[in-house]
Amino acid sequence: MACYARFGGAGPRHRTPERTTMSTDARVADILSKIRAEPDQRPADVAARLCGDDETLLAEVLAAVESMTGEAAATIELDHDRTVEQTAAATPISDVPPLPGRRGSENADSKPRSHRGGRFRRPDRVGVFQIDAEMPIGRGGFGEVWEGSRAEGGFRQRVAIKILSRSTCDETVVKRFELERQVLASLDHPDIARLIDGGTLEDDRPWLAMEFVEGTTITAFCDRERLSIDDRIRLTMRVAMAVQHAHENLVVHRDIKPDNVMVTPNGDPKLLDFGIAKIVNPDLGGLGSRVTQVGEGVLTPDYAAPEQFTGDSIGTRADVYSLGVVLYELLTGRLPFADADRGYVSIRDAKLETEPLRPSEAVSTASIDAAAAKRISTSRNSGIDRIRRRLDGDIDVIILKALRREPSRRYGSPREFVEDLQRHLDGLPVEARPESIAYVTTRFLARHRAGFAVSVACLLAIAFASLATVAVLTTRATEQQLELTSARAETEAARADAAEQVRTALADLEIEAAASGTESLIRSLQEANQLDTASSLSALMLDRLERVGRTIPDDATIQARKLGLELQQARIQWQRRNPSLGDAAAAAAIRSEIAEELEAARIEHPDSIDLLLVAAQLAMEEADAMPRSERLPYLEAAIALFTQAGSSSGQDFGRQLAMLGTDRADLLFLADDLEGALEQYETSHAFHARRGEDADRDLAILEVRMADGHRLLGDRITARTLMERSLERRERLADRAARIESNRARRDLAKVHLYLQELLKDDAPATARRHLEQHLELTQEVAWLDPIDRRGGVADVMKAMSISSRLVRFDGGDTTAFVEMIRRFRDSIIEPRLRTLPDADARRLAVRADRYLAEVAIAELAGGRDSDETGSAASDIRDRLDRSIEIGRALLDLVARDSEVTAEVGLCLAYRASIVGVDEEAAKDDLAEASRLLDLSLEQGSGGPLQNKLRRQLDSLATS
Repeated sequence: MACYARFGGAGPRHRTPERTTMSTDARVADILSKIRAEPDQRPADVAARLCGDDETLLAEVLAAVESMTGEAAATIELDHDRTVEQTAAATPISDVPPLPGRRGSENADSKPRSHRGGRFRRPDRVGVFQIDAEMPIGRGGFGEVWEGSRAEGGFRQRVAIKILSRSTCDETVVKRFELERQVLASLDHPDIARLIDGGTLEDDRPWLAMEFVEGTTITAFCDRERLSIDDRIRLTMRVAMAVQHAHENLVVHRDIKPDNVMVTPNGDPKLLDFGIAKIVNPDLGGLGSRVTQVGEGVLTPDYAAPEQFTGDSIGTRADVYSLGVVLYELLTGRLPFADADRGYVSIRDAKLETEPLRPSEAVSTASIDAAAAKRISTSRNSGIDRIRRRLDGDIDVIILKALRREPSRRYGSPREFVEDLQRHLDGLPVEARPESIAYVTTRFLARHRAGFAVSVACLLAIAFASLATVAVLTTRATEQQLELTSARAETEAARADAAEQVRTALADLEIEAAASGTESLIRSLQEANQLDTASSLSALMLDRLERVGRTIPDDATIQARKLGLELQQARIQWQRRNPSLGDAAAAAAIRSEIAEELEAARIEHPDSIDLLLVAAQLAMEEADAMPRSERLPYLEAAIALFTQAGSSSGQDFGRQLAMLGTDRADLLFLADDLEGALEQYETSHAFHARRGEDADRDLAILEVRMADGHRLLGDRITARTLMERSLERRERLADRAARIESNRARRDLAKVHLYLQELLKDDAPATARRHLEQHLELTQEVAWLDPIDRRGGVADVMKAMSISSRLVRFDGGDTTAFVEMIRRFRDSIIEPRLRTLPDADARRLAVRADRYLAEVAIAELAGGRDSDETGSAASDIRDRLDRSIEIGRALLDLVARDSEVTAEVGLCLAYRASIVGVDEEAAKDDLAEASRLLDLSLEQGSGGPLQNKLRRQLDSLATS
């Protein structure tokens, strides 16, 4: 299995035959041969000399050179003094083999460089990482990629280390490299290769260490595993959601292609290479805008959007276009413009002036030869005709919408692209084509073929013919209609019955679409806090339901769907707690209106399960909106309604009942009704247990709460049994989880170890200490594996450092283990983050760790040492505090009105004054600044423990 770590696209490249075809222009071929004959000259210089004033020819030649060597030539000055930047086809250098007789891009007068040709200068270590390979695993136009690893605390982590080459370390390239590092640091998604660390070598070359991705390109993986069309679509959907994550963090990738998407042996995609990404995030200090201008024309022609060729503004929809090209290639084995000559200009013109073949046409026997047909069908484990039929229709229109020339006519985001693909996989109408009645009903019949007799299908065709909205029927439908003309002689009663079935079918379709498509999208928008979009979409769907309701009045199911959407609008309004946007009172008014409508509808339709479920949902919404002290009656009402719905319909609402029961038990627990809470926890536990191992996490959470209840009732044996059972479940979860879930599982496991430490600290202190150590080690491991994660890499680390102080109590006052733990957090978690992403979180962690270490050292110093040890220790403490104060002052510039940070920096200043001696001028300055920071902290917020500690320290120094 190959590991391709990307450096601007470094590593072997998977190519389809269409992509490797060279230009057939005789003049281009002639010039290429002359370039090969002058291996000591720069290809761009030779091309400029031989092409003269013919800029079109020059562009074609440079494109051909790029497609062969990937060399990013320098800017060429033409005779008429106009600069043409070599952005025609900035394909990275290692995407294809080098020209015969050449190894890189040195000038004739350059000395051989160790990173070119057959010899490499292998670094032994880069930062904390050991280089494991004798040769780089990838080379690019800007440098090399090496496999490395670090081993600490019993864990080994493999990384891919990118290092800029000496020959390319100019200001522009370094800024682009720094941009890539900033981009990666801002992203945290399981399907994006993660940044681990970064820094600068002794010769000032920057480097970064990334997650080591072992696998193959997405095209090679799909073909090797002979994935079906649906599986290829699902894999692309995961890649698209990774791109969506980047967009949500204001990063546009701009170079999405199969070579930049690796798939691991487990089938997980990893998006790579943000080297030419565009950043529109103002938090990244403006670096993106400068570097973007350098890389504006950098593109891979086959996958680039039309606007990338024209110099127009490049936004997120350029990535949507590239995703469309990738999916097109994965499904058809060809590129959308496969017939275009492979030169840059030809591809550009094809994208700007012509339309791509429909995917279904691209695999038709008229478009490919027998060998290609066999290759495509074999790698998809399906006949070519079946593949063509599978692509025909929805997939054609979805992909062609993604590939529209005008950005405004494409999907607005990768998420929209994914949602339309999901609608297709679910058998629902897709947004990429107009929802004509003929099309909508075709999709409905495809999903419910067994539910309609042939006679009903015939009458459907007759009914459609009478609808003005149907302009043209398909040939098949027309033939069907002609064949069944005799159906017109049916009785009026039969026709009326058929019409009723048509209305029912359309109404059911609208309801299903609302439930499976629109409602899920609205929930997704609410989670993303895109409330305006969610509200407008909800209003649009309500309008549709009302129109259907006029056609089928008094239908309980339609009424239920309508009330459900109105309830979602109430939730949207409740989320808008900013008075300028909306408020809780407005949401309450909407819920009140819904309750009145619902009551009337349930009187009219007392047996409707749909209305019963809306009533249960309304009770849940009311509970969420209420203060905690007033929630219980609404939760109990929701539980009763779901129970009634389950017994009446035979449906299983166990999960809803378990979740509501847990909420009810939590309220009883807080009200000190421990017996009632435990009884309800047991009921919820039983509901979850019916789901098998899928419920392990929910069960583990409940078992911790049940253990706490038994502990408070004095039953420590049962409490320990439940806690250990929860620990076993979480260990199983950690063992079987994927990477992103594994980190969550480790966090959950760490929590249970902490709970057990608390439970056993008095009865079994040695066992409790072991659980504390396991908690701290797991927390360190989570942060070490994913240091950018805000929760695991910041909040948990801050808490763990504080909890580490319990080691001192377990060890009878000995601080050795505590100091060692803080140093481990400082060296393995905080220092790399400071180098890579010196944001407020990293600085806050650094100041906290240094303060802990300084406090222990000062206490030991006060305990008495001989004079030599005292002087050395004081110097070490002073150095640590100097650095902590420097970091802390920078932190104060980044955070606003944080009383804890302000007090902590003041405390470090006070400690330094105590080391220097209060009579020294420097110490007096520190004390004055510390006093000022205490006053400022008290203005920002009073009563914090750090404020009290700083006050006591200042008082102590004042009296000494």
